[in-house]
Amino acid sequence: MCELIEPLGFNNLKFYVFGSFANSKKFIDIDLLIVYEDYKELQIVIKQINRKFSKQLIHITSFTYKEETELDFIQRTKSKLIKTTHNIG
Repeated sequence: MCELIEPLGFNNLKFYVFGSFANSKKFIDIDLLIVYEDYKELQIVIKQINRKFSKQLIHITSFTYKEETELDFIQRTKSKLIKTTHNIG
């Protein structure tokens, strides 16, 4: 899954999976968490993911880094990191 997410020069995005997709061989949907800094970049990435995964049932959750820290979502859901993007330009 992570190889299909093109970074497109985005800065500091982190992608995690959680739920049954991350913890079981049997799953109905894909739960994806995106942690971001720039909301405009997030919107573009969500469109890209929805386009590429149009045949899968995918639920996207997104938090800023501050929100994720406050909620401790990654730890509480045992989310697994699948990709990090860095702006190299």
